[in-house]
Amino acid sequence: MELTGLLRSSVGGDQLAGWPADMRVIARRTPRAPGEQAELGQDAHWRYGAFATNTATGQVQWLDARHRTQAHVEDKMKESKACGAERLPSKDYARNSAWLQLVTLAVSLLAWLRLIAPTVPTTQEGDTGRPVEPAPTRAPRAPGHACLVTTQRGARYRRRSSLTAPA
Repeated sequence: MELTGLLRSSVGGDQLAGWPADMRVIARRTPRAPGEQAELGQDAHWRYGAFATNTATGQVQWLDARHRTQAHVEDKMKESKACGAERLPSKDYARNSAWLQLVTLAVSLLAWLRLIAPTVPTTQEGDTGRPVEPAPTRAPRAPGHACLVTTQRGARYRRRSSLTAPA
């Protein structure tokens, strides 16, 4: 539903006075998923969303579909960050590249898991379960847990617990 005309000629005057003339405001209403609870003060059965665009032409449905595509991309970026893309383990490009490939693999596995089992079962009766979402990642181990030891045989990492204390 396009709200631009309503906001431009409302009782209190032009609500979009500081906005560009070709700006359009579009709102959408979608039903809530079964079991999804609304926050306090929100409609229990519907979820509302709005966006603004400066695309002067085009049907509202096409603009809404284009906006939802961008929202899916933003959701995937948020999921990638939750799987570890936000915390790169090194300053080395090759190691970070390998890390990001593993993150991409984890996101792909989560996508396949959602196809196989869209919800994680819970122990409560009558509950359909919660959607499969990535758990927040912990920070990678700090370099203080191990140190690089150079011997005649070569360099290798050794855990701190196996090192002797300095005298």
